[in-house]
Amino acid sequence: MRITLTGATGFLGLRLLTEFLDRGDEITVLSRMDSQRTVARLRRGLRALGRPEGDLDDELRRVAACQIDLAAEWLGVGADAFRVLADQADQVWHYAAQTALSGAAAKHSINVEGTRRILELAAQGRRRPEVHHISTVHVAGRREAGVALESDLDPSGGFVNHYEESKCRAELMVRAWSQALCRPAAIYRAGGLVSDREVHPGLPLHPLATLTMLVEEVLGPRPADSPPPPLRIPATPGGHLNLLQVEHAARAMAQLSLTARPPAEAVTYHIVHPLDTPAERVARMLEAAAGVRVVFAGPHDPAAWQPAGQPEIAGFLPYLSQRRRYDTRNVRSAGVAIDPPEITTEYLLRGVRWADVPARVK
Repeated sequence: MRITLTGATGFLGLRLLTEFLDRGDEITVLSRMDSQRTVARLRRGLRALGRPEGDLDDELRRVAACQIDLAAEWLGVGADAFRVLADQADQVWHYAAQTALSGAAAKHSINVEGTRRILELAAQGRRRPEVHHISTVHVAGRREAGVALESDLDPSGGFVNHYEESKCRAELMVRAWSQALCRPAAIYRAGGLVSDREVHPGLPLHPLATLTMLVEEVLGPRPADSPPPPLRIPATPGGHLNLLQVEHAARAMAQLSLTARPPAEAVTYHIVHPLDTPAERVARMLEAAAGVRVVFAGPHDPAAWQPAGQPEIAGFLPYLSQRRRYDTRNVRSAGVAIDPPEITTEYLLRGVRWADVPARVK
């Protein structure tokens, strides 16, 4: 199968690439970097994931890289090259996104307009490629509790941040594209993706590793014998997050991509862990990693911690109060089982350790 993939150098994208390589696919990687840098980064990432060094040359012969501008007309490559790209794909996978929780303009340009450009690419392909769009469970927006159905997509309830809104708008575009062209599409709404691999310079960071780094930066260096400072987190006790091991997410998506879908329909799949992770476990991970004492102060506590100049931390904190659960009827109907081990505090802590600085996390 011929796969066209955006975001291959990202946290999930690299794992999707390994799934496609394992099943013998040929992959065209669309990247904002030039082809030489893209392939070099992919090589570093695959090596860091433990792919046998002797196999990398053969595997990368099945990977072609093309530099694009995701928000530009014809993806910045011109009409003729655009048609060549369109015609060579059996499946178009769109993972590239602006995932920062702050700001708005960049997320509209990449997450919304970028999705429009990828849909234009798939529409022109003479092989009539199926679109596979990576989204997030957080398109459910501000709804803190209850069950989010795979069929749900209602922007009227509002969103916690611009990232959620942009991904919702992108999903709406995929649904409209599928219906207008009578073409099938798959939308994968992933939970929070994590790993217990140590942070490695050859691998992209996952969100909790980034969060831990930012907290450490805000707190700054402290004497080794100083007591851990308290952080009054604005979160409701009893909150939980859906966190899923990234390898299980990539495997489930790859399996689902081989199942049949009806034409003129975009089928949505919740790619989630069957067991939510209590927010308390994330707090315990932060305590051990950043040397702090976390207190859940309630979302409206005036003394709650709001780090100045750190919109990414402020954007993440509301997730610690969520108590939503996610329906997985479409995943189960497709015969795909997502059954990973439970995510423990120890698992989370391993994933924020630094491979090149063993003493960073005591």
